[in-house]
Amino acid sequence: MLAKALGQNVYIVIPPVRRDYKAATGRDFNYLFKDLISLLESLNAFHPDLKVKIINGFDDEDFKDEHFGDFDHLLPTGKGAEILTGKINSAINNVLS
Repeated sequence: MLAKALGQNVYIVIPPVRRDYKAATGRDFNYLFKDLISLLESLNAFHPDLKVKIINGFDDEDFKDEHFGDFDHLLPTGKGAEILTGKINSAINNVLS
């Protein structure tokens, strides 16, 4: 609500994970993040002018296994970090333009 009062946007970044991590969960994005999705749907119903965007790295096929240092951490100076930074920048710039 503070973001709304200040005229700010909210970005929730769901980080990317390696394929073996996804396989180990045995679940998809909609199942794993159903409570978040439900919360955002409720929030939108009562505050449609509050801008909340999910950046879904979990399902993003642009992230390859070689971009990770382990199963859920991108290499900090690798191509994956560059991709994620670009996606966040793009989301912000799309709202601003």
